[in-house]
Amino acid sequence: MALDQLDTPLRISWDFHGNGEPMPVELVDCVVERLLEAGVFFVTLEREPLRHSQIAKVLERLLAGGCQSLVVCSGRSEELAVLGSALPLRRLFLDISRWIESGALLRKPLAAVVEEVRSKGLEPDFYLVPNTGNILLIPELFALCQALGIGRIKLPNSPYDGSLAGTEAGLLPGPDDLDRLADLLQQAPLNSSTGVTLDIHDLFLWELLQPSLGGERGEYGGCQAGNSLGHIDFRGQLHPCSSWPQPLGLLTQQSIETLWDSALRHQIRAEIAASPKGCLGCGDYPICFGGCRGLARSLNKQAGERDLLCRGPRPHRS
Repeated sequence: MALDQLDTPLRISWDFHGNGEPMPVELVDCVVERLLEAGVFFVTLEREPLRHSQIAKVLERLLAGGCQSLVVCSGRSEELAVLGSALPLRRLFLDISRWIESGALLRKPLAAVVEEVRSKGLEPDFYLVPNTGNILLIPELFALCQALGIGRIKLPNSPYDGSLAGTEAGLLPGPDDLDRLADLLQQAPLNSSTGVTLDIHDLFLWELLQPSLGGERGEYGGCQAGNSLGHIDFRGQLHPCSSWPQPLGLLTQQSIETLWDSALRHQIRAEIAASPKGCLGCGDYPICFGGCRGLARSLNKQAGERDLLCRGPRPHRS
């Protein structure tokens, strides 16, 4: 299967570190070659890529090969030190999780890092993986973006490699967290005139946040794992997405095109096309198609593999 024959362009996320260890240089070179030979158009570099010794070379090669890249920065001093004219970047995602402590947003130190990034000629967007400890801070974060002139907040899916311990799995938000966020938004709705864009992965979180801004979601065909989404972990394994722990194979052994045309990837897409037991009879299934299927199949079997943020089947709309 040629990737340029897919219905939508393939977007890949790529982890540069795992278990505290950087991806080996020779493996980085291999991944870059695989991305370029496959003609991947868009890649997001994650897990502190600015700490990797090869980051400048990677960005230059991807740019020269026509692959657009975005970098996620955790804001540590060693990462900020490498920013500047030496890197072919104009924007980056600033992972703000470091500035959330005990359920509070540390506004002043975060604002200082934003100014430092801007002093290097870059414009940051905010990046935050929603969890039980930060989801109620989204309205405050939205207001802070307005105050600082931040144009975008990205709320990505929760990564899952199959090793979440009980405590970590308990940090994943659920329906009760959405209810609490809904109560906050009733008291103080988001201001649609701020110019701040919300980029929300989870359909149920989007459903709660985006309509209050007057926006509409474009066509949504359900979980995009193994379709328009892919993920490369620090071992060089290609996954259907960062929330689907079953790897398709190693990029040191097979190309992206070969793995994307494998029986396993087609099997995963067939699984996604089938209705989860927990969604049977739901009136909104034609809208959400079961939501995030990777997390649901791994962590929500007791509820019939529904999306973790879904409370249960909804009545049919009249």
